Amino acid sequence: MTTPDLLNVLGLALDGSAALLLLATAPIPQRMSYYMDVEEGNRQVRKDRFTRKAHYAGFVMLACGFLLQLIAQLAR
Repeated sequence: MTTPDLLNVLGLALDGSAALLLLATAPIPQRMSYYMDVEEGNRQVRKDRFTRKAHYAGFVMLACGFLLQLIAQLAR
């Protein structure tokens, strides 16, 4: 296996895992606003913070995967 092939496979694996991460943490579009107690509010804030971090990590992984595939194509 040559270096461009290895970079291509790594980029593809990174893109696939990023897609799964983005799909698994997709926000629920029917979130309703209602009065909640403090504990439920804190739980919702933690969940939203985790979702934002996971989406950021997913998009960074996706960009890195595409960059690795581009480098592999340019190295051929």
